Amino acid sequence: MGPMSIELLPREVLLLVFGYVVFDKRETVQDSVLALATFTAVNSHWRNLAIDYPLLWVEIYVTLPLATQSPDLNARTRVCSSDFARVRVFLERSKQIPVNVHLARSWKDSPASAEDALEIEREWRSMYDLLRPHMYRCCSISLSFEEITGTSEPLLFMQLCNTPILQELEIIRPRLWYSLPPWAIREDVPWGEKWCISPQRTPLQILRFTDPKAYLPPVIDLPWPTLSTLDLDVVAHWWPKICATLAKLPALKELRLDLAITTRDLISEMPIAKVSLPVLERMTTSDLFLWHDISTPSLSCLTIKWDRAYKSFDWHEKRPDRTPERLLRILAEMPIREVIFTNFASNSNVTHYVLRAFANAEVLRLDDCRSPQMVLEPIAEEREALVKSKTTSAAHMTFLPALRTISIEESKRVSTIADSSGTHSVINRLRAIPLDVRWSL
Repeated sequence: MGPMSIELLPREVLLLVFGYVVFDKRETVQDSVLALATFTAVNSHWRNLAIDYPLLWVEIYVTLPLATQSPDLNARTRVCSSDFARVRVFLERSKQIPVNVHLARSWKDSPASAEDALEIEREWRSMYDLLRPHMYRCCSISLSFEEITGTSEPLLFMQLCNTPILQELEIIRPRLWYSLPPWAIREDVPWGEKWCISPQRTPLQILRFTDPKAYLPPVIDLPWPTLSTLDLDVVAHWWPKICATLAKLPALKELRLDLAITTRDLISEMPIAKVSLPVLERMTTSDLFLWHDISTPSLSCLTIKWDRAYKSFDWHEKRPDRTPERLLRILAEMPIREVIFTNFASNSNVTHYVLRAFANAEVLRLDDCRSPQMVLEPIAEEREALVKSKTTSAAHMTFLPALRTISIEESKRVSTIADSSGTHSVINRLRAIPLDVRWSL
């Protein structure tokens, strides 16, 4: 192809290439921005196509402080102006179609003084003035910042915005209080009760909240009739409040709940009214004992985060009404067809308990497990013994009697399995039974 051949590519083909590179191929936000800058610099044809295609400009990323911590005021101003200009370009070129806004407050270069912190706050306010006229077409908002009080700029901004088509809200707080400078922690203004984001005015479908410390925003307390996905990563002593929230979510179909267990998370003796989630289909959890407090009659897929789940057995040992035996009876009655183990931590006693729990599971998936043979070995041993005794009825099986398919998946480019030869051996034994075993890297 000659140098002019790119002019001959059909518009539809070019736009597919643009979209693939900008959204599917990127690994960082910078990759996306760089790709768009490259496309618009090749020639006038590519530039005009990219500028006139608003779907390429719908991801609005803002990371503050915009200014660097350089003592050179002119350098700081140039960086700030450049980022404002980039956001303004994306807002203009996305035209009137729905956008996704990602707001992050970075403390990679923490303010050196209280005056510096005030300057950063002024940058926030200027950015909000730029974003506010476009929030009515925002369908997804992601907030990532450290201080999460009533005076937190992103939250004050949210209270003032009208978001009639907002469907997804994500709140991420990646750092702990003690790592912040003193002037970043402010408790002088409590949370406001009146939010523009309300169940009556916002068709919210997805809500994610990640907080390594003990805090839940008031948006969690609201009854969301349209919410279908809830993703919470919080400390465990918020469980009673989370139960109260779940009771207000009649349309919830997917729940991802990661409860961090700390030394202050003692099991409350206060009884919790059992919550029914009648249409919940998929759930991810690190604590199997939650089913003492919830009912999931439609659950078909369960993901167990093993890096924390096996510890929950010790966590609940002080509650006589939360025994593993009672848990087994509860789980065995649920129509779970697929069980997924992630980040498996080898603990033979807990593993045997869990494998006995899912009488209806037809699919077992192991994701990023260092020792999959620890899970597969008891299944292979039991079924080999039954084959030798010429008894293959599921009624005689203890571990996953309805199991038909096993899938081992690794998301990392390099295998994390500690003993691949042992895993291969037990897989071959299972295939000879036979079971459908798939291993993909």
